[in-house]
Amino acid sequence: MWFIVVISIVVFVHEFGHFYFARHYGIEVQKFSLGFGPALFKYRDKKDTEWILSAIPLGGYVRLYGDDVDPSFVDPEKIRNMSKEEKNKSFYCKSLKQQALVVFAGPLANYVLSFLCFAVVFMMIGVPTLDLKINSVQEHSVASAMGLKQNDRIIEINNQKITNGEEFKRVLNSGEEEVCLKFLRDNQEFSTQFKLPFEKNRTRILGVIFETKIENATIVKALANSAKHIYFMSKAMLVGIFDMVRGESGLENIGGPIKIAEYSSKAASQSFVSFIWFIALISLNLGLVNLLPIPMLDGGRLLFYFIEAINGKPLNKNTKIVTFRIGFIILTTLMLVAISNDVISLL
Repeated sequence: MWFIVVISIVVFVHEFGHFYFARHYGIEVQKFSLGFGPALFKYRDKKDTEWILSAIPLGGYVRLYGDDVDPSFVDPEKIRNMSKEEKNKSFYCKSLKQQALVVFAGPLANYVLSFLCFAVVFMMIGVPTLDLKINSVQEHSVASAMGLKQNDRIIEINNQKITNGEEFKRVLNSGEEEVCLKFLRDNQEFSTQFKLPFEKNRTRILGVIFETKIENATIVKALANSAKHIYFMSKAMLVGIFDMVRGESGLENIGGPIKIAEYSSKAASQSFVSFIWFIALISLNLGLVNLLPIPMLDGGRLLFYFIEAINGKPLNKNTKIVTFRIGFIILTTLMLVAISNDVISLL
């Protein structure tokens, strides 16, 4: 049940993004379907849009006037023979910029949903902040070798006074290889100096875990932290995807509907806050994945528009057919991997 709720929310928001911008530009929306397969419920509004609730809750779609199921097969002759009224409400008769914005609006809506959900959570429970008091020191780490201990409080790094763990990480990863620390132990000030080389991803690992404290959040602070969370989580997801493409990590972390159903139930059973947080994560995932430049995804279509804007003309039909077939193979493979991982996790 909770799986259906989560998927329905994030998919509806995604498709509503397409729907809203299409209506904004005067494009006729013929269908708005939540789910696939046989229709359980239908309703036609005053603007002749058919709203459909379908039996299989694993996605959805918005059908726009003039937007073929497969954009590879758009018929220029058909567009030329349209009446003025038909062209005014047709997707492919709009400017390239307007078409791109309608396509981009789906992932954008998912990011907006994530942003609002994260902000609500921060308003409800506060903003977690890393204190500069060391909670633990990892064994065999640089911090351990330099004699840092639990309950030490770092007050300065590289001659810069710092007030929280985020500032510490920023200064640590922006300085020279030689690092100078000042810290308090039993109200006495100590200093230490050591070399700490960068890792391959241009970060440094000192080997300490700071204490986390929760601060009450104003609306501004909640919104700011929501934006920060979305940035860092999107960055982490992209790094994970690139690592898989380069073969530096496996595909075992890809989850499908069974995993989402499992985590949906867990989040809902824990608390309302956990459930809202989970919706934000799924929505963020859906928005980011749809922006990947893979044909059949929104990002693939945006890539086509970008190429058309550079070349001054769209890609030819055969090129689009080939790329869409490649996109279909990629997405089918990923779906099979996700389902396989789900099944293996149940064994």
